[in-house]
Amino acid sequence: ALYAVRAAYRQYVDDESISNSWLQPTTRESIRQQMSQRNFDPYKIFQPAMKDMLKYLKQNFYSNFLSSQLWKNYSNKKQQ
Repeated sequence: ALYAVRAAYRQYVDDESISNSWLQPTTRESIRQQMSQRNFDPYKIFQPAMKDMLKYLKQNFYSNFLSSQLWKNYSNKKQQ
């Protein structure tokens, strides 16, 4: 589990070159502190990041999907 935590941390939290607009700065800093202090539960450390990601998806992708041509075509076919 620790290997996976370290890999996920390097990929999604520590790498500033990747635009993780869904990850809140406070969440990023909290995870960084836990990793540097080696004070974390490997099964819970990314729960705040998951909440950030789900919030981002709900705010952006879901509303975009509902206004997409794909959804409009599907809903029009269902109404016929």
